[in-house]
Amino acid sequence: MSNLIKFTDLASSGVTSFEEMPVVFWDGYGLANPYSGVGQHAKNLAHALKDLEVNPVLLGTCEAAETHSNLRSIVFESGNFISNSKLFWPMKTYRAVEAFAQNNPNIQCVYHGLSNINLAVLSQQKTPNIKKVITIHDLIPLSHPEAVSKSMNIQFKLALPFVLKTADKIICISDWTRAEILSRYPQYEEKIIMIPNGRGEFVEQAIADKHKPKARNEKIEIISVARFEKYKNLEFLVHIIRHTSDLKLTLVTDKKGKEYFEKNASQLLHTNRLEILTSLTQEEITQRLQKTDCYVQTSTAEGFCLPALDAIMLAKPVVYMAGSGIDEVCGQDIATPLTQSAAPGIWASEIRKIIKRSNSPEFEQKIKNHILKMPTWLDAANLHKIVYNS
Repeated sequence: MSNLIKFTDLASSGVTSFEEMPVVFWDGYGLANPYSGVGQHAKNLAHALKDLEVNPVLLGTCEAAETHSNLRSIVFESGNFISNSKLFWPMKTYRAVEAFAQNNPNIQCVYHGLSNINLAVLSQQKTPNIKKVITIHDLIPLSHPEAVSKSMNIQFKLALPFVLKTADKIICISDWTRAEILSRYPQYEEKIIMIPNGRGEFVEQAIADKHKPKARNEKIEIISVARFEKYKNLEFLVHIIRHTSDLKLTLVTDKKGKEYFEKNASQLLHTNRLEILTSLTQEEITQRLQKTDCYVQTSTAEGFCLPALDAIMLAKPVVYMAGSGIDEVCGQDIATPLTQSAAPGIWASEIRKIIKRSNSPEFEQKIKNHILKMPTWLDAANLHKIVYNS
């Protein structure tokens, strides 16, 4: 059964009811990985949209459908490397939406790509009852080309101008990302809306747990959550540990990162100064965050940084590389921003200082005040609903 036939046969696909208007379709590219920022963004947003009776239909692979099992899904078969790429996959899903929209001209549809450039840009035909929306998390492949693969840089260079031109609405998750777009493409300012990622609920118990005494000579525990990409700067993060005797790092990363550090940081692993974890669920990551003293992010750029926000929600201080979207996540009073020129010793010193500060009642109140200023996922969902309905 072809993808198109499977899609148009709504009864057999399991999608039998479209009471809500408009009908929102999410392109599934990039959503199969629950550990990526894009995957986590989609998971949290889908949950909040459901509370507003907005139920996107996911158009993706079996893996994407399993990751987002709370969504209605239409499964498309995986193709080869080219047809599964960010440039060509959306054409597969968009053609199905286009056929549905043309067969149902009285139904308003939204086609939403949530992964930077996954919008069908090769379709020249304008279908009046389809609105195209794209969420752009960052322009790191353009702003930091040396930190990504050549293929990703080329894809961005080729696709982004067409994506911005084709989209009816462009959602940015931070003011930093918005500014990055406008510095290159000021003509699209009226299309852009900034909708930051949301936050969860503050965990009051986290403050009580912070005051539990440490065992004598127990290491200061820091944690970071990041894929093994050049711009994530994980080698520098491990370098900080090498220059200290009192810090232990838990690094939640991917298989590529695990294999790299097993080969290049074996001594730290052997002495229990470094722990590498992969394939954790969000609940398992939260448990790890609860046990740590400080969250550290050494990325040279971040569109937002959900793990840092998750740490703040657990009353953890943050030390991070300043100069991108993460600045909007971390308040000056509860986090320490550092520059790329800061040496490992400075990072270690600032980590110790903020941990010491974080045990004061004043710091706890500042954390609460900062959290109250951050939008919730329901706030983010409400703004998405406005975009879908406008």
